[in-house]
Amino acid sequence: WGDELSLAQENVYTDADRMVGIKETMGGKAIAGYALTRDMPLGLTKIEALGSAGSDGQFVGAIELRLSWGRSTDVLIKAETFSSELEIDEEIAGSAFPFDFPFDTDRWFARFEAGASSALRLRAWGLYETNSGEGDVVQGFENRLWVRRAGGGVSVDYKLEPWYRLYLVPRRTGATARGPGLRLRFEYTEVDSDLEMRFNDVRYMHLDGLQGADWIGRLDVMPWSFLSLFGGWERVQLEHHGDSFFDVWPFVIWDVFTARRYRLDDMESTLDTWYVGSAARHESTHILAEVSGRFEWWDSAAQLDWLERVDVLFPFFFRYERHTESSSLDVDYAVQVDAALWWRFSGASLRLAGRATIPLQNDEDPDPAGPGGPPSPGGPPPPPSEDSSHGGLSGTIELVLGR
Repeated sequence: WGDELSLAQENVYTDADRMVGIKETMGGKAIAGYALTRDMPLGLTKIEALGSAGSDGQFVGAIELRLSWGRSTDVLIKAETFSSELEIDEEIAGSAFPFDFPFDTDRWFARFEAGASSALRLRAWGLYETNSGEGDVVQGFENRLWVRRAGGGVSVDYKLEPWYRLYLVPRRTGATARGPGLRLRFEYTEVDSDLEMRFNDVRYMHLDGLQGADWIGRLDVMPWSFLSLFGGWERVQLEHHGDSFFDVWPFVIWDVFTARRYRLDDMESTLDTWYVGSAARHESTHILAEVSGRFEWWDSAAQLDWLERVDVLFPFFFRYERHTESSSLDVDYAVQVDAALWWRFSGASLRLAGRATIPLQNDEDPDPAGPGGPPSPGGPPPPPSEDSSHGGLSGTIELVLGR
């Protein structure tokens, strides 16, 4: 296999500044598996094992084990390790600054499924992943990165196939299934990360304890095989409570006294999204068309405390001045529309998909006079609002094998 990612951005700070990046991976591995089918202890009826090993410059490997109890219950356990690397070069004011980000990834995944042969199915899963790397020293620059991701979920399905990320409309378990299909799904994922940057083995940036979390709850109801109704809630949270600093260009000794110094103190940001919607599909021999639309309610809040170094008695004494900023989205509602078109061939499909998100401005201003209260008689009018809102479009093209 091989993959390549290229990044390019002009005018980073001025017309003479630019940033370029590249990620390249070439590798290969051998895969071998074994299946044992017979009556075994603990009621086991089948054991499947799969292993792979190879290289992309470093060792790449994976192990999978699947245990089955008849057609109704099975457990899947998977472990894998691999490496990747991202190289970025930034040119500012005629000076080049290289940044090398390597990733060594170890991932463990487990899934339990019961009721696969009945109308009611239970699925539960868990994931644990670590990413770490110390970049090679390039012209004195070195980056050290650590990321941990963990999560899990549970899904209860009634007369529906397991959730598949490319389908906008759930699938019935069989063509003869009658009555509504139901799915209730909960997921939770958390991420912890640390980033350290060095120049000539001196730390000039340290981001410690940046944490993120994602909660998802969703209910799908299918009254007919071509139509689904759904509703749910999702919370995305980002916070930091550590001792982090950002020193700008500390690459000569005199920058100890003259360069800006910053500290990230506390940061909390939360976005709650509630939504209701519907999805429909039309299917023929070679064409599958799906469309999904939902109405969203947004509730957000963000607060950032950061410190800036200022002179007390230059160049010997300094202090840090605290800055506090609070913000929230200036819209409360949005409409999201997803559409997908499949062209089916023998054993493969070509899928075109797109998404449009349209924020809707809230016309109700709870405090039209602003934070200062109503203007005094004869006083100046309040400043005009500069609120703005933005939507977005995205699209993908995918070649899908086996579905």
